[in-house]
Amino acid sequence: MSSSGTEGDGLLTILLAAVAAATLAGLLIRGKTKLGDRWAPPIAGVLVSIIAIYDFNEVGNRSVEIFERTAYASLGWGLVLTLVGGVTLAVSGGLVFTAAK
Repeated sequence: MSSSGTEGDGLLTILLAAVAAATLAGLLIRGKTKLGDRWAPPIAGVLVSIIAIYDFNEVGNRSVEIFERTAYASLGWGLVLTLVGGVTLAVSGGLVFTAAK
């Protein structure tokens, strides 16, 4: 049994990453910053990380009885990658925030 990463809050993490990418691309193209340009990437990274940590806990607590045996859910590589990406976005966005003042 598997669940797609674009179901539920997976779509939200994709949208947050897209907003952060568009903001950073605009910053590179224009060469100057607006207040929103500096805040959006680190906030998006923190939100993506929080969602990934929440999902880690939810998946880790799932189990089901099948034919008198207990089956436990396991994490997929996509959720791990989401957490790594969220933390990376938060850190790199924070560095851009401080460097772009």
